[in-house]
Amino acid sequence: MNFMKIQTMTLLAFSALTLAITQGCGEGGSGKAPEQEVSQAIPSDAFMMERPSTENMLTEIKRDSMVGEKVVFEARVGGRAEPFIDGMAIFIAADPRLVSCDQRPGDSCSVPQDYCCENSEKLMAGTATIQMVDAQGKTYPVRAEHQGGIASLKTVVVEGTVTEKDDSGTFVVDATRIWVGSIPASPPSEKKASDHDHDHDHDHDHDHDHDHDHDHDHE
Repeated sequence: MNFMKIQTMTLLAFSALTLAITQGCGEGGSGKAPEQEVSQAIPSDAFMMERPSTENMLTEIKRDSMVGEKVVFEARVGGRAEPFIDGMAIFIAADPRLVSCDQRPGDSCSVPQDYCCENSEKLMAGTATIQMVDAQGKTYPVRAEHQGGIASLKTVVVEGTVTEKDDSGTFVVDATRIWVGSIPASPPSEKKASDHDHDHDHDHDHDHDHDHDHDHDHE
């Protein structure tokens, strides 16, 4: 019981961090993979070898699904500068149609996974907390990064159950299986995102209210 209380408190605290999405590029993380190896591996059967056939995207799943509903959807690892948490297999995922800094020509942001140039309302609507769980519903006690190839900005297809959702933007999915792909050079096509506002101009002319002149720790 105590473990479950600690786990829930940790998850809720981490979920709350997904709401801090207006921070400037480069704040809160290095974007670099740790040099040390993880101490415990997530079982290989938690990772799908073949990509599931789905066109479901995170934004619509978050909008339409209910707590307790089983879901399958595409996303990308990211949504804040540090999308992972140490000691627990939890990470932030973003709708694949949102534009990370590495997908913007000429943008050399050192932490492109924070999506700092993206429209904040779209980012709020299109991010989720993914918690990788075992057959008993317990979160694997290991950082998810590098497990099964998981890394910032990679495409993932998540299969699991919605366990938390509220009006403040919290959306938690207990993932039982994940497919891990590559880092896409650009978002999905307009055809695939036909019901999504995909103009990506965001009314910021690339200065987006926090002087995005790229002086944040990169040359």
